[in-house]
Amino acid sequence: MKFHHLTDYRSLMIVKGSKEIQLLEDMAPHENIGINISELFSGVGKINILNEFIESNRFLIRDKQYMFYPWGVAKKSYLPSFLNLHGKTCSCVCGAEIMRGIAKAMGMNVPALKNATGDGDTDLGEKAEAVLNGLKTYDAVVAHINGADEAAHRMNMQEKIRFIEKTDREFLRIIYENIKNTALTIVSDHQTSSITGKHEKGPVDYISNIREEFTWQR
Repeated sequence: MKFHHLTDYRSLMIVKGSKEIQLLEDMAPHENIGINISELFSGVGKINILNEFIESNRFLIRDKQYMFYPWGVAKKSYLPSFLNLHGKTCSCVCGAEIMRGIAKAMGMNVPALKNATGDGDTDLGEKAEAVLNGLKTYDAVVAHINGADEAAHRMNMQEKIRFIEKTDREFLRIIYENIKNTALTIVSDHQTSSITGKHEKGPVDYISNIREEFTWQR
């Protein structure tokens, strides 16, 4: 077993050759805030190697007990390159490790960011600058902004609203005012409810500075 701390609450655990873990039906903690901890650990606790890791790494800070909760099971896979899919070069501006990993696996350029956190305190000005710099070299630039999603998982509607307004001021305005003859598209990969704190099914907004006719497909 290998364990790598990434940033903030994000970490990566690597366990080789465990078919049992690949079949694990875990529960996303950020979508199950407030449930009984025994229910949260009901699946993970049945797998010996994970249960031993959890039990041997409990610790107290200021009379509060903390522990690790392994979730989000995946296995190594291979993704097609962005260039092969679309015939264009691409840079991906992102801070969240899962996005950086996907982008690198697809052969995209992933610029180093000093103040990207994958949450509401990320430096949107730095991201806007990275997007504009990327457009000088690459055919397309994808920017991933995660703060509104994290606020919704915390069921904090006001925080989500403030972050969206911040994105308008500190990111979109800068890009829009500094691009010419460039398509700008804003889209979300899913809904996240500030009421339930969970991902929701359904259509999402699609905003673009070019007019396109398209048909919604489920």
